[in-house]
Amino acid sequence: MPTLGVAAVLLARRESLWTASRLAQWLGTRSYSIYLWHWPLVAGLVYFDRQHLGYWVAAGIVLSLLLGDLSYRLVEGPSRRWLATRSRWACLGWLLLALLVVALSAQAVRRSGFPDRLPESLAQVEAQRHNKNPRQDECLKADARCVFGGERVRALVVGDSHADAIVNAIVAALPEAEDGLYFRAESACLFVKGVRWAGKGEREDCQQLLREVPQELADADPRLPLIIINRTSNYIFPQSAEKSRPSFYFSVERSGDDPAFQAEFRQHYLDTLCTLARQRPVYLLRPVPEMPVHVPKAVGRALMRGLPADVSISREDYRQRHAFVWALQDEAASQCGVQLLDPLPYLCDEQVCHGSVAGVPRYVDMDHLSESGNRLLTPLFAPIFAQPAVEPATER
Repeated sequence: MPTLGVAAVLLARRESLWTASRLAQWLGTRSYSIYLWHWPLVAGLVYFDRQHLGYWVAAGIVLSLLLGDLSYRLVEGPSRRWLATRSRWACLGWLLLALLVVALSAQAVRRSGFPDRLPESLAQVEAQRHNKNPRQDECLKADARCVFGGERVRALVVGDSHADAIVNAIVAALPEAEDGLYFRAESACLFVKGVRWAGKGEREDCQQLLREVPQELADADPRLPLIIINRTSNYIFPQSAEKSRPSFYFSVERSGDDPAFQAEFRQHYLDTLCTLARQRPVYLLRPVPEMPVHVPKAVGRALMRGLPADVSISREDYRQRHAFVWALQDEAASQCGVQLLDPLPYLCDEQVCHGSVAGVPRYVDMDHLSESGNRLLTPLFAPIFAQPAVEPATER
């Protein structure tokens, strides 16, 4: 807005070499009307995912100019001339009346339950967007020590926000109501010894988790299994457009494709898993499929436009994305005896992995399963608890 204001001032200087032309003066007089129209058009381009297409952007610019000209001719100009004939107090009265009309209209909409009039399909989409672990704020932090389910701990779960998004699916796999899980996790924290964080300092929250969890595991009953859930591939090959390098390093910051970096990561990754596997049974979850878009937003927008709503990625795209981590996990299984948990049979068919089915999202965003989506993985975890409960359980 300040930039447009400066432009309007400059264009209003008729004697300037740059602003003396009829085009510059035309833009200057209509700049505010153009500004008012450009924002809803920009929002519309983003809503319909057309902001990356040059011809749509060009059409938006042209439409902003046309609508701005119409507003100037039909609204701004006549209003200015009409108000110029009224006293200051009359202008204030009209302004207050306009504000009163807007406020009363807003209250009428709010009280009428307008949001509840959305189609049921859209209400379901919006519900899934917020269908997260209800204990996320309490337990997804380094200093939290949470027990999910009953008081008799049957397993230990460690990881990052993906662990938080899946832990209740594991709880649902517990055979008895009194069974529970001991949970430690920190958002964006890779559970690998020796990690140093690029651009974030030492990430004391994550370092705390990496220090304390091994100590707790050493004191826990060795018969209790450990389940590790991390979004490992994204730490190496960030999916975010703003990042191009790994979010961590060991000795020197390098590209994720750098053989030296991959060799370092392999050494630390396998060393961490093998050390843990010598103490107790270790289960390692394969990467959860990551969707190319924010699933509830994409599904909701598609439904509003009457288009096919479901989001998915191909199994081949998944394979390429996670090939490096899969190979390391295979190595951990063969060298260390780590047991691998594959979510693909539960989240994918033979061709694609589904972010939504029949217009109902399985994710709350691009990569975190919802509380209903994660229940698809409950049968995957059930065999871990086929043996009778361990007594006594770990101290907490």
